[in-house]
Amino acid sequence: FVRPALRALAGHPDPGPPTVPLPLADGFAADNNRPTYHPGKLEVGPAGWRVRPLDWFGSADLRGLAAADALLALPAGARAYRAGEVVDVVMV
Repeated sequence: FVRPALRALAGHPDPGPPTVPLPLADGFAADNNRPTYHPGKLEVGPAGWRVRPLDWFGSADLRGLAAADALLALPAGARAYRAGEVVDVVMV
């Protein structure tokens, strides 16, 4: 979160964290009242890179966050995501 703030202060035209579009390894449901970064695990398979959403119980769930090497950038709202659907991913 510090890097985007520094990029904004430096006048960068797109200060947000850079994202990479990747397909989901598993489907899952999200119900967020604001944009959320959901922890995920990167995997490589025969079809290339994908991200597996991890079990996560909110911002207090440090165990779920500690296992992550990626964050799924999800918009606000309730939604069911299907396996293979492409989402924006922040590499950590």
